[in-house]
Amino acid sequence: MVDGASACATIGKAFSALSSQLLQAPADMALKASSPCVRGATPAPRMQPARTSPPPQPPQRQLPQGLASMACTVAAAALLLLPQPALAELPPGKRAVSGTELVDILRRDFTENKYLVTGRLTKEVYSDQCHFADARDDFGEIGPNRWAAAVSLLFDGDASRLKLTGDVVLDEGKRTVEFTSWRQVDVFRLPGSPHTKVYTGHTTLTLDPVENIVVDHIETWDVDPSEVTKSIKFFDSSFNPPGFD
Repeated sequence: MVDGASACATIGKAFSALSSQLLQAPADMALKASSPCVRGATPAPRMQPARTSPPPQPPQRQLPQGLASMACTVAAAALLLLPQPALAELPPGKRAVSGTELVDILRRDFTENKYLVTGRLTKEVYSDQCHFADARDDFGEIGPNRWAAAVSLLFDGDASRLKLTGDVVLDEGKRTVEFTSWRQVDVFRLPGSPHTKVYTGHTTLTLDPVENIVVDHIETWDVDPSEVTKSIKFFDSSFNPPGFD
C-alpha cells in the first residue's frame, strides 16, 4: 500500500509534467504556423485592426492525442494510489487464513481430532459468539469454548466413532463450508457406556461476511433424532454397531 504522502508526490510530478507540455504545445504550434523560416511559407502582411473592431478570438485547439493519453494515465494512476478501505480487523486471538487454509484446518479437525465427539476444534477460526445447533438441540451463540467443553464432557471421544464420507466444500459466494456427509456413533460418559446406533448427516458452517471465521455451525441428521435416542444401548460388551465400516 502506498502511503498518502508518496501518492500525492507521484501524482503532483505527473501533473507538473503534463502541465508543462500543455503550456508548451500551443506556443510550438503557433511558432510553426507563423514563422517565415518554415519551408514554402510566405510571410503574412501585418494588418492593424480597426479600433472599433473587436479583438480577434484565438482559434480553439484540441488537445493533442499524446497529451490526452497522458492525462488519462495520470488520472488512472491517481485512482490506484488513493488509499483503499481496510478490512475489518480480526478479533483478538483469531487467525487470519485464506479460504483454502480454512478448509484444510476444518478437515483436520474432523478427520484427525474427531471434533464432533471430542470437542477438539481450532478455536482461532471460530467467532467467540458462534452459534451451534444440531438436529435435536439449538445451543445458541455459546461460542467454541463452551461448545467444546460440553462435547468433551458428554461423549467418550476415544470410544466414539466419526468418519468423513464426503467432501469438504467451500462456497465463497454463499460464505459457507460444508461437510457434505459423515457417519457417527456416539458413546456417552455414563455408567454402562451407552452408545447410539450408526447415523449419518452433514454439517454446514457459515462464515463471517468479510473474514474467514465461522459464525454458525449447524448439524443436519439424515434420521429423526428420536430414532437415535431410542437406539441407545447400555452395557454392550461387543460394541460393534453395524453399518459403520
